[in-house]
Amino acid sequence: MHLGIGGALSTVTVAPRVGIAIPVCNKAEFTEACLYGVAENTDDDPSYGVIVIDNASTDWTKYLLHAFEGDIRVEHNDENKGFARANNQAAAMASGDYLLFLNNDTVPQPGWLREMVGLADSDPSIGIVGSKLLYPETGKIQHAGIELINGVPDHIHREAAADDPRVNAVRDFDMVTGACMLVRRGFSWNCRDLTRTSSTGLKTSIYASGRERKGGGSSIARRV
Repeated sequence: MHLGIGGALSTVTVAPRVGIAIPVCNKAEFTEACLYGVAENTDDDPSYGVIVIDNASTDWTKYLLHAFEGDIRVEHNDENKGFARANNQAAAMASGDYLLFLNNDTVPQPGWLREMVGLADSDPSIGIVGSKLLYPETGKIQHAGIELINGVPDHIHREAAADDPRVNAVRDFDMVTGACMLVRRGFSWNCRDLTRTSSTGLKTSIYASGRERKGGGSSIARRV
């Protein structure tokens, strides 16, 4: 189904390989930009489905989601159950090989999902794949992996240039942000368990490909 600006959300009839979970509570303008970003910049392969959990929004979110009826799955909560529970609701509804947690203040860039799934497919020991997040105003890095410094999580590459070689390579990190995070089925479907990497033997990796690369990459523009 075309959405009026050249994009179309995946309409696969079989179970998609990736379930994209987007919890929302108001900020309909963010959700609109996010959904159009998914529609315009996500390839049909790998197949995907979008699941939006609406945490009792009071703005025009419900009308926006109604406009996408048939393209996405929507669950409306009568009360705000919180961000983590909304993600777990979406996880329970999802099927396929992977679940991708996506904040509604992000705007995916061309090729983002293909690159993330491609990395996860390349090594079954990878449990989580993160993305490179960019400040939309400056194009600089907001997130490209988190390391523990003296026991404190640190976005070590924040404010780096998007073409910095340090953020344009596959690397293992202590953790990645959940704003755009691909999780392998069987690793964990519960938000409170996502950081328990040691119990599974799986490692956390980040794919940070350049926004300028031909064919796209896993860059995400994010409002903060």
